[in-house]
Amino acid sequence: MGSMAVIRLLFLDTPGLSVEGIDRNVGRLAVLRPKAEELSAQRGVPLRIVDIHKEHREEQASYHMIMVPVPEVVAECVRDSRRGGIINIFASIPSDVVGPLDLDAFCAKHLYFIGTSGSTMEDMEAVLGKVLGDRLDTNLSVGAVCGMGGAIAGLEAVKGGAIAGKVLVYQELGDFPLTTLDELAVRYPSVAPLLVNGCWTRESAWGTTHERARSPPADRGPACPRAQPGRPTRPRGRGSRADPGSGRARGRADQHGLVRKPELCQPSLAAV
Repeated sequence: MGSMAVIRLLFLDTPGLSVEGIDRNVGRLAVLRPKAEELSAQRGVPLRIVDIHKEHREEQASYHMIMVPVPEVVAECVRDSRRGGIINIFASIPSDVVGPLDLDAFCAKHLYFIGTSGSTMEDMEAVLGKVLGDRLDTNLSVGAVCGMGGAIAGLEAVKGGAIAGKVLVYQELGDFPLTTLDELAVRYPSVAPLLVNGCWTRESAWGTTHERARSPPADRGPACPRAQPGRPTRPRGRGSRADPGSGRARGRADQHGLVRKPELCQPSLAAV
């Protein structure tokens, strides 16, 4: 189970939709439950969070998203799928890992496996359109933030499942270490009120950047690379795509509120 997967499903406008979130890790379930249940109530989509150590699934599903590279989970989804169901093996299973699979049931139910090798530009544009149109809130899936100095730790945490959610890497935060949102609220008390029900927001992003900038230089790591004195810059042609301050590029940026405020250093984000 992935937090973003459950949140995305709850945002769908599919008639008769109901969602189950299942995880063997009770800690991850505890993080997901309040976010997902509130969104479920807002959207009017039935939701059931299942702790498989204590509960059993009540019905079969027409669509499964597998977020862990475990063959046994694939076999369970074949067993628990409705006729004509789709099983999305989103978390790629290494080619040298094998596991039992009931192919008789797979064929008898007319099931279909799909996977992913990454998103196309059209996929990214579709997601961006939903975010800009308030039809998808990706902030709900953020579990931790860091600067470039904590990026490797962020990758390792995601790989090992140590963080329940996405990790946002802000290059402007320099050597700021990998920090969960709960830890961030303790480290910077002024940021805590900017978190909505403990969830990341644009205001908390700016608040963290501001607090980091106020920290002693030895504590905050490198300054924003674009603001470092003596840093070489690549010349930009007039009206080029790389120059948001000219031509049609600025018009597109203005439409989406992406023109940088001169007094602030715009965070650069990457989800890992």
